[in-house]
Amino acid sequence: CVPLSMPCQFCDCTVTVEKLCDLGANPVSSGFECRSCNKHLSSSYIANKLTILSKTYISKYYSGLVKCEDTACGFTTRQTPVSEWCPQCYKGRVKYVYNEAMLFNQLSYLQSLVDFSALCAKVPAKRKAALL
Repeated sequence: CVPLSMPCQFCDCTVTVEKLCDLGANPVSSGFECRSCNKHLSSSYIANKLTILSKTYISKYYSGLVKCEDTACGFTTRQTPVSEWCPQCYKGRVKYVYNEAMLFNQLSYLQSLVDFSALCAKVPAKRKAALL
């Protein structure tokens, strides 16, 4: 998976999000915070960036780019392969550059960053009572 990184809307530095929040410290604090200016990114900004990234990964998958695995050949095309062998060198196999498993993993990762119901299930009951 490619980690989620986006430019800060306040100071133009890059914000990389590894996880939504740290459950050990403060479960209310968001992972979408710039480390250089210490400001929280707006939810509409984050939603827009996630939508754009999702569409980018989906279009990358649907481009259907295939590449020969033989490093000496490196043949790349968008045509659907008739066989698994490279039509140019006949030595290497052609594989999709971005396959459905890669797309699934990437979209699942992005979803896990904003899945608040799963996050709430991980918070211990004592902490939930303290937050209410």
